[in-house]
Amino acid sequence: IQGEPLAPMDFDLATAGFRLTGRVGQIWPRHLVRYRCAAVKAKDRLDLWIDHLLLQNADMPGYPNRSVLVAKEAGWSFPSVTDAPEILRRLLNYYWEGLREPLPFFPQSAYRYAERRHQGKKEEDALNAARRTWEGERQSRGEVDDPYYQLNWGKVDALDSRFTTLALDIFGPLLEHEEELVL
Repeated sequence: IQGEPLAPMDFDLATAGFRLTGRVGQIWPRHLVRYRCAAVKAKDRLDLWIDHLLLQNADMPGYPNRSVLVAKEAGWSFPSVTDAPEILRRLLNYYWEGLREPLPFFPQSAYRYAERRHQGKKEEDALNAARRTWEGERQSRGEVDDPYYQLNWGKVDALDSRFTTLALDIFGPLLEHEEELVL
C-alpha cells in the first residue's frame, strides 16, 4: 500500500436486466486491497473477484485496474479483465436463478473442483477432491454439515453435473485471471 487510500467507489451499473448500486472501498492508487489474517476461503476469493469486476466495469479515471488479496499463507492478484462485463452478467444470471430455486453451489467444494480442473486434472479426480471437501475429513467438517445445505439437499448427492457446470462457470474465469503473489 503506497499513498493515501482513494475515496470509496460508488457505482450505479445497469447490466443483464439488473441495476447494481453500492460502494467498493479499500482502494489505493495501485490496487483494490483485501486481506485476511487467516487461511483464505473460496468465498474470500469470490468476494474480491466480484468487487474487482465492479471496479473494471466502472472504468473510473484515477482508480486502479488491479486487485489484491493478501492472507496468512499467500497472496493473489487480479489484473485488468477485458471481458469483465460478460463475466459479471453471467454471475448475475446465476444470482437471479438462485433466487428462484436453490442451486447446487457450495463455494469451498466448487472451488476445489474448479481448481483441480484448471490444473488439468481429470473429471473424476476433481470430483473426488470436491467430494472430500463436501463431506469433510477427519480433522475438518464438510460443507454438507451446513444446516442450510442440509435443508435443501438432505441426503441427495448434490455434486452432480449441475454442480460441476456451476463450479466451472463461476470459478473458472476467476482461476484464469488469478495470479499468485510472491510475498
